Amino acid sequence: MKKNNQGIIESMMKHYSIVWLIVVIFVGFGIFGLINMNKQEFPEFTIRQGVVAAVYPGATPEEVEQQLTKPLENFLFTYQEIDKKNTYSYSRDGMVFVFVELSKNVHDKDEVWSKIKHGLKDFKMQLPSGVLAIVVNDDFGNTSSLLITMESKDKNYRELEKYMDQLCSKLRTVDAVGNIKVFGKQKEEIGVYIEQEKLASYGISSKTLMLNLYSQGFLSMGGSLENNDMHIPIHINTPFTSEKEVAEQIVYTDPDGNVIRLKDIARIEREYEKPDSYINKNGEEALVLSVEMQSGNNIVKFGKNVETVLEDFQKTLPESISLYRITDLPKVVSTSVSTFMRDLVFAILVVILVMLMLFPVRSALVAASGIPIAIAITWAFMYACGMELNTVTLAALIVVLGMIVDNSIVVIDGYIDNLEHGFSRWHSAIKSAKDYFQPLLIATLAMSAAFFPFMFTLTGPLHDFIKHFPWTFGFALGISLVIAMLMTPFLEYRFIKRPRSNAKLSMAIKAQNKFFAGLQGGYEWLLVRCFRHPVKTIAVGVLAILISVVMFLFTPVQMMPVAERDCFAVEIHLPAGSSLDQTQIVSDSMQQILMKDSRVESVTAFVGSSSPRFMATYAPNLPGKNFAQFIVNTNSNKETEDLLRDYSEKYANYFPNAIIRFKQINYQVARNPIEVRFTGDDIEQLRKESDKLVAYMHTLDGELSWIHTDFDGYQPCTKIDLDQVEASRLGITKSMLAIDLASSFNGMPLTTLWEGDYAVPVKLKRDRKSSETDFQSLENEIIPTLIPGVWVPLRQVARITPDWQPIQIVRRNGVHSLTVSCDLKYGGSEPKSMAKIKKFMDKTIVPQLPGDIKVSYGGLEDTNKALIPEIVAGLCIAIMIIFFFLLFAFKKISISILAIASTSFSLLGAIIGIWIFGIDFGITSVLGVVSLIGIIVRNAIIMFEYAEKLRTQQGYSAREAGLEAGKRRMRPIFLTSAAAAVGVIPMIISKSTLWMPMGIVISFGMLFSVVLVVTILPVVYWQVYKNVKVKKSYAH
Repeated sequence: MKKNNQGIIESMMKHYSIVWLIVVIFVGFGIFGLINMNKQEFPEFTIRQGVVAAVYPGATPEEVEQQLTKPLENFLFTYQEIDKKNTYSYSRDGMVFVFVELSKNVHDKDEVWSKIKHGLKDFKMQLPSGVLAIVVNDDFGNTSSLLITMESKDKNYRELEKYMDQLCSKLRTVDAVGNIKVFGKQKEEIGVYIEQEKLASYGISSKTLMLNLYSQGFLSMGGSLENNDMHIPIHINTPFTSEKEVAEQIVYTDPDGNVIRLKDIARIEREYEKPDSYINKNGEEALVLSVEMQSGNNIVKFGKNVETVLEDFQKTLPESISLYRITDLPKVVSTSVSTFMRDLVFAILVVILVMLMLFPVRSALVAASGIPIAIAITWAFMYACGMELNTVTLAALIVVLGMIVDNSIVVIDGYIDNLEHGFSRWHSAIKSAKDYFQPLLIATLAMSAAFFPFMFTLTGPLHDFIKHFPWTFGFALGISLVIAMLMTPFLEYRFIKRPRSNAKLSMAIKAQNKFFAGLQGGYEWLLVRCFRHPVKTIAVGVLAILISVVMFLFTPVQMMPVAERDCFAVEIHLPAGSSLDQTQIVSDSMQQILMKDSRVESVTAFVGSSSPRFMATYAPNLPGKNFAQFIVNTNSNKETEDLLRDYSEKYANYFPNAIIRFKQINYQVARNPIEVRFTGDDIEQLRKESDKLVAYMHTLDGELSWIHTDFDGYQPCTKIDLDQVEASRLGITKSMLAIDLASSFNGMPLTTLWEGDYAVPVKLKRDRKSSETDFQSLENEIIPTLIPGVWVPLRQVARITPDWQPIQIVRRNGVHSLTVSCDLKYGGSEPKSMAKIKKFMDKTIVPQLPGDIKVSYGGLEDTNKALIPEIVAGLCIAIMIIFFFLLFAFKKISISILAIASTSFSLLGAIIGIWIFGIDFGITSVLGVVSLIGIIVRNAIIMFEYAEKLRTQQGYSAREAGLEAGKRRMRPIFLTSAAAAVGVIPMIISKSTLWMPMGIVISFGMLFSVVLVVTILPVVYWQVYKNVKVKKSYAH
C-alpha cells in the first residue's frame, strides 16, 4: 500500500505536465461554473404551511365552529403528513380559516396538497348544504421575487389595470417567470339603487325584480341551424352592454301595455365598489404586481431580464405613471453574493499574508498556490452536482479557507524537516507526502464527515438552510488533500531548496526566524513547566471546560437572527370590528409621518390586507378592515436600523385605539418572539387565566411591546327570529327575507356587463338616504310579501334582538386555544424575558389552573426547544463518526477518547468571543463549533500520531514522546490554527447578523484552543501511557 502511494506521488512528480493540464481544465470548468451556476441568497426553503378556507354565509362563529370547523379539522387530521400540533384555525362570522402545517419530514409538499384537495372535494358533501365552498391555498408559502408598484396621480384604477395587464403579458415572455399576481385592483360596478317607496307603490317585490334582471343577464346558447351543407350556430345577444341599457330594461308590463322600466324605480350609477382593502404608495393610488421566479433558475439573471422588460415598458407609459420595485430579491441576492465573493477574495489575501509573515516566502507561496485552485475546482464540483451559489455555500468556502492550506502546510513542514535530516529534495518531497498521507486523510475525512449528520437530524427550514454546507465543505477539503499529495510535492521540489549555511538572510527571514525562535523557546519553557506539574496542568484544562459550560448556560440562544435589509414592515392593528375608514385615518397619518423622514425612500400601504409574502419567513396576515401593513423602503441597511430604533417605541401607542408594530425582517418563522398558549374547553376560563398573564407582562414594559391575545373579544350582532304564524300568513320565508335584507344592506349581484374583456358587475342595492344604519332602522325596514302591493315593516313579522358574539374562535390541535403574544422592544433579548415569564407562570398561574387547562409555549421558545435536540443529536453523531475514524487510525480507544475530549477546549474561546461582541448563539455558531471540533481533532491527530511513532517505533518513553511531540508539532499546529483563525476575519468585519457569529466562534475558539491543545494534550498523553509498556515486536 505504501509503495503504491509513493509510486503515485513520484509518478505525478515525474509527469507534472499532465497534472497541470488536468488542473487547468478543472479550474477553467470551475470558473465557467461560477459564472453559470444558479445564485440565491439562501437555499430554497420549503414552506410547509397552507390555508384551507371555507365559506358558510349567515353562520355565527359558534355555528361555524361546531358545524364546519370541527368536522373539517377531523378530516384533515386523517392525513399523516399533517402536523396536528402546529395546525390551528380561526372560526369567524360565516367563514373559517384553517392554517395547516405539514410535517417537517415532508419534502414533496405538492403531492401532499394534491391528496388533500382531492379528498376535500368528496368531503364537502358531508358538510351542511349552506357551505358554499372550500378553497385550498397551497401556494401560501410562495415567495415573491419582486413586488412592483404602478401608481399615478391622474389615472383611475381601470386605466392602471389596463397598463398592468400589458406589463404582465410582457413579463410572461421571460422564461424564468413563474406566478404573476396583481393586488389592489378596484373593480367598476353598476349599482342599481332601488327606491323602496316606488317599488312598493307599483306592487313589485324585490324577488320578482331580481329574478327578472337575473334571467335577462344570462349569455345563453340559442341552438343551431343545420342542413346538408352547413352548420350555423344561433347567438342571442345579451341585452346589457352599458348602464343605459340596464336602465331601459322593462321590469313590469300591465294588461293595458303600460311598461315600467328599471329607471322608473331605481337610480343606476357606474361606480367603484366599496373596497374591503386597497393599496397606495406615498399616498397615490397604486396596484402591486407580485412576480415569482420558477424554481431552479438563476435569480440574478432573472432579475436582469425582468429589469430590461421594466425599462422598456416604462418608456411606453404616460409620464404620470411610474413603476417602482418595493422589494427586489434579485438585487438582494446580487449584493449578498458580491459581498461574499469580496469577503472570499479578502480572506484568501489575508491567509496568504499571514503565511508570508509566518513562513519563508517560497514555502508560503507554494502552500498558498493551492487555495485558488482548490476553490475553483470546488466550484466545478458544485456546478456538476447542480448546486447553487448562495451565502451558505460561500460561507462554507470562507470557513474552509484556512483549512484548505493546512494540508499543504503540514506537508511542507515535513519536507523542510526531511531536508534538515539530510534527505535529498526529491526524496524529502515524496517522504513528506507519504508520511503524512494517512493522518491527513483520516483528519480530512473526519472533518468532512462532521457536518453530514446535521443533514439527517435537522428538519424543516434549518435542514433546507444547511443542506449544501457539508457538501461544499467536504469538496473543498477533499480537493485540498489531493493538491497536498499530488501537487505540493512537485512544487516543493521545484521551488523550496535546501538552505545554505553561508547564505545571506533577508531582513524578513531574519524577523521570521527570530519570531519563531522566540515562539518556540517560550513554548518549550512553558511545556517543560507543564510537565513538571501535570496535575495542575490537567486541572487547568478541566477548569477551562467547566467555565465554558457555565458561561454557555448563561448565553442567549437565538437560532436565526434579524435580516439586513433596506426595508422594513409596519403593521397597524385596530380593535376588531373597526371600519376601514378608521383604519385609513391611522394609516394615512402614519404614512405622512414616515414620508417626512429623509431616510425613507417610499411607503407602500396595504390597507385592509397584508402584502404578498416577500420573504420566506415573513408570513402575511389575514385580511381585515381593522388591519394595515406598510412596506417601508429606506436608503440603506443602517438607516433601517436607525429608523426602527427611533420609531418603534415612540409610535407604538401614538394613536388612540391603535397599535403600531414596527417589524424588522428576520429569519425566524415564529410570528411573535414570545407566545404563551392556554388550551382547554372553556373559552371564558381561558380568557380569565390569560388576563392574569397579560397584566404581569405589562409590568415588563421596559422589555416587551404589543402585548395582546388572539381572543379579539366580542362584537355586537343582531338576531332575527321570524314569527312563524305572521310570516306564514304573509308568505314570507326565511330565504325570501335573507335575499331581501342582503340586497338592502349589502347588494345582490344580478348579472355582469362585459366591455371587451373587462367585467362590470351589476348589483341590486337599496337607495338609502343615509349610509348609517342602526338597530331602529332595521326594525323599520320595509320588506315585500307574497300579497301583491303589500309591504310590511320587519318588526311585524320578526323579533329583532341585539346580541354579542365572539369575533373569532381559535382552535389549535383540535381544541380551544388562547394565545398571549408580544414583541420585544428593539434590541431586547427573548431568552431573558421568557425566563421571567416562565418563572411567573410556574409560580402564580400554573399551580392553580383547572385540570383541563394546559399551558405550552410557542414563539422562539418552541422553535428553539424543537431545534436543540436535533442539534445535540447531530453533534453526538458527528463526534461518534470522528471517534470511529480516530479508532481506525490509532487502533487505541484511549487516544481516540483523548482526541475527542480535546475538542471541548474550543468552547471557552468561542463563548468568550460571543460574550465580548454581545451576540446570541445561533445556528451559524453551531456550524462554527463543528468546524472547530474538526480542526482541533486534526491537530490532535497530528500530535498523537507523532507521539505514538516515537513511543512505539523509536523506543521513547511516554514522557519523552509527549514532550518531543509537543515541541515538534507546535509549529504546524500553530500555523494551521492561525490560518483558520484569520481566514474568517472578513466574516467578523462584515458585521453580518447571520455570519459574524460563525466567524467569532472559529476565530476566538482557535486562539484559545491552540494554547490548550499544545500544552495540555502532551501532558495528558504522558499520564495515560506512562505505565503502558510497548510490546517488543513494535519497538525499533
